[in-house]
Amino acid sequence: MPDLFYSMMFTILPVVMTSIECMTLINTSSFNNDIECMTLINFVYFIRSVLKMACSADATLTFLFLLAAFRLSKGCFPAACQFDQYQKTDVVCFGPNLISFPSLSGCPVNVSALSLVATNVSTLSDNIVPPGLTSLKFLDNRITSFSDGALDRVASSLRVLRFESSLTTIIPSAFMHLTGLEEFDIVYAEITDWNIPVLQQIGATVKKMYLSDANIFSWPTWISDFTSLETLEIFNSAIVTLPDDALAHVNNKLYLLTLSVGKLASIPHAISALSNITDLNLQNNQITNLRNLPRSAVNLDFTFNLITEITDETFVSMRNLKSVYLDSNPLQTISRHAFDGCPSLQSLSLGQTRVSRLPLGLSALTAPSYIQFGENPDLVCTCQESGLTPWFLSHKQMDFSGNCNSMINIVDFYTKLAKDCPQEMAIGPNNTTITN
Repeated sequence: MPDLFYSMMFTILPVVMTSIECMTLINTSSFNNDIECMTLINFVYFIRSVLKMACSADATLTFLFLLAAFRLSKGCFPAACQFDQYQKTDVVCFGPNLISFPSLSGCPVNVSALSLVATNVSTLSDNIVPPGLTSLKFLDNRITSFSDGALDRVASSLRVLRFESSLTTIIPSAFMHLTGLEEFDIVYAEITDWNIPVLQQIGATVKKMYLSDANIFSWPTWISDFTSLETLEIFNSAIVTLPDDALAHVNNKLYLLTLSVGKLASIPHAISALSNITDLNLQNNQITNLRNLPRSAVNLDFTFNLITEITDETFVSMRNLKSVYLDSNPLQTISRHAFDGCPSLQSLSLGQTRVSRLPLGLSALTAPSYIQFGENPDLVCTCQESGLTPWFLSHKQMDFSGNCNSMINIVDFYTKLAKDCPQEMAIGPNNTTITN
């Protein structure tokens, strides 16, 4: 009889206690239910194995004691913090009730990423950041005191560091100790002192840098110390031009470059010289022409500029080009051979321009998937453009949007109306170009 009793105890009791515990967690918003229940279940099955070996009243009491200890250990951070819903090793702390940096000691899983969002944490003292973190993000926090040793315990592990609306005017010297940083983001910060020695120290390992609204008025010369950059994005600056050698140190590494919302009037030589760039975003500048494009480009975004024409030379020898966005430019002229040099172009967006005729050069595209001419009030469709009909009908899977003559859908024009045009009026791809 005692053996049967203890057998029931170590078989049923853990299941009952686990169910009660997980039901409690489900009603608690401060912690991540999935992770804690799974951790608890693993813990319980371990205890069950102990009970099976011991099979005694003392073992059962030990189980109850350990379960209670486990329950108490779950409070490894404040109620303002919780595990991320999707990334089960990430912790997010949110809200003004958090006034000091959270400790993560005693957590049931190893926390690899920590984000502080809209908290009242203002001071980072020495060794305050717990060890083991690979990602640390501050969003909408006003950090007023940043000790030089604040990041010492993550000096070798930290890979991602982001400050958004969280820094004051200076890059903290604490960054100096980071030896393996790969992503460095500064957003919405009135930086007046970039603390150049610090940037020189961390630059060798950073592969991805994102700077936005960071008080940048000219090209940052310290970028030359970031010798491993693969992606560089700068938004909302007052950059007018780049030195010719501005990106020479990453000529073969940089594949994504964004200089958006600036004052560039042309494509700088420093950009055209890049040999491995694939993604180039220069939207919201004052660029008037597309001369000196880097030939390796795959995706180009020049929306909201002052470009007026696409010439025969614009995309010459750009065999890898897949997408071009030229929306919201005063574009008027597209030459007949404009796309001969980029037959692989798949996406072309020319919305909100001054184009008045459909470009016959489209026939050079061999695999178009998306072409957009929306909101072009001057665009008309005539029998002269009907020469594109065979090309248009041969790409039935293409997403072609836009209206001509203010009300005629371009797709309807080529599928329903163009067939009635006299053949002698059609201008084919090899005939004289139409001046837009």
